[in-house]
Amino acid sequence: MSFGVTNGVSTSQRSINEFIKKHRLKKVYAYLDDVTITGETLEEYDRNLRCLLDAAAACNLTINEEKSKFRVTELEMLGYLVAYKKIKPDPKSLQALLDLPEPTCAKELKRVSGLFAHYAEWIRNFSKKAGPLLHCKAFPPSNEAVIAFKTLQHDLCNASLGSIQDGVGVPFEVETDASDFALAAVLSQDVGPVAFMSRTLSACEKRYSAVENETTAIIEAVRKWLHFLEGRHFIIVTDQESVSFMFSQTNRGKIKNAKILSWRLELSRLHYDIRNKPGVYNVAPDALSRSCALAPCMPLRQLHESLGHTGYARLYHFVRQRNLPYSSEETKTVCRSCRTCAEIKPRFLSRLFKV
Repeated sequence: MSFGVTNGVSTSQRSINEFIKKHRLKKVYAYLDDVTITGETLEEYDRNLRCLLDAAAACNLTINEEKSKFRVTELEMLGYLVAYKKIKPDPKSLQALLDLPEPTCAKELKRVSGLFAHYAEWIRNFSKKAGPLLHCKAFPPSNEAVIAFKTLQHDLCNASLGSIQDGVGVPFEVETDASDFALAAVLSQDVGPVAFMSRTLSACEKRYSAVENETTAIIEAVRKWLHFLEGRHFIIVTDQESVSFMFSQTNRGKIKNAKILSWRLELSRLHYDIRNKPGVYNVAPDALSRSCALAPCMPLRQLHESLGHTGYARLYHFVRQRNLPYSSEETKTVCRSCRTCAEIKPRFLSRLFKV
């Protein structure tokens, strides 16, 4: 089947399901181009795997062994970490929380304290653990304050890993926020945190209006957690009242901004409610969008050298993955002005031979 066919995904899924049914493969589950084989014992797993491989060879189906994992006791799948009699959110979904820097000033301390206090009921003995951090007056913070910060961070991560409820009566809540240099979102269920997201804005996104940046945070959060949200009702929370009005499913007014209109159409297939929460109460995503991007980090040129003088694409991917406050233009400038790269890396000189 050629790429780009409208019904290609559903046709491919149906074909794989029919393949599994036809060959009577046991404990084999398919999701698009991913096939999962299970077994209660290693012998049963090996037997089920052998049946699948034999059936695939008979039908001339190709299995990419380089991307395959065999004989693992836990598996990352659709945002979950699946193990024997256990399923929990993927720890990678908490990376934004783990990357939250220690506060370096009173304003950052206030944001971080607000984030932890927002989830105080999920952290055992919160008042006792948070005491040294909340009473911190000098910066950089004392060892006791840093230990308190790390302890609260660790406890909140553990609470998040066990908070998903399967009941359809408990809706997910997506809280979002955007600042001048970063955007962030928090996925919650029954007030408990499930996942965190944060990244810096690109040079182009920094020129967006405030409304467009707040909308970008919503769209990126929904795309990232679609496997949790699709097929069930959820709530979007934003501190931008105009965004909550434009994306309300009861609003029939015309939107003249083509970018926002396309994003609204993208969300129209989902079942959600959107509401406005004043910024002073939107503490969790606010802390991630403003504190994470202000984290002290290695200078970009030094980072480029420590990565072995990597090219622009890899360097910028590294910057975006770790939420570092550098734009694409700054990354390009560092790569182009690197003397070592200019001397060692090959250059394509086709332009010199043009007539």
